[in-house]
Amino acid sequence: MSPYARVTDIDECLDKEKYHCEGKCKNTIGSCTCDCPIGMYGDGKVDCRGFHITTIVAVIGAVIFSVIVGILIFIGCIERRKQKNFLKKWCAAKLVKATKNYDESHFLGEGGFGSVYKGVLPDNTQIAVKKPKESDKIRINQEFQKEMGIVL
Repeated sequence: MSPYARVTDIDECLDKEKYHCEGKCKNTIGSCTCDCPIGMYGDGKVDCRGFHITTIVAVIGAVIFSVIVGILIFIGCIERRKQKNFLKKWCAAKLVKATKNYDESHFLGEGGFGSVYKGVLPDNTQIAVKKPKESDKIRINQEFQKEMGIVL
């Protein structure tokens, strides 16, 4: 009979102070082994290097989330540009009718380049109509484009 037949093995993994393990501890007869967690490498008893799987999953999740948000913002911008009714050109006669010949009761305010009047279309849609002060169409167009750039 072997002298070690009656010896029982001590689970070294239970004594974490004496048998430090950075990874997963596995008991063996007379000792223990220590394996690094998934995604890491090295000697599990001394040092495990690499990324924890939770870090990798978090980074991948953040990247996917950022891509989805970016796509949604991009789609929103495209949809906004597709809105054909956002700005419409109207003939002067329709604007005069909508503002009741630029009646003072429809006056909203005045800026450096013209007066603004409230107008009502035949379908009861309320609009703001800017009546320019000067007759320089090129300058008026440039200023209008600047204002629309600020509004949008």
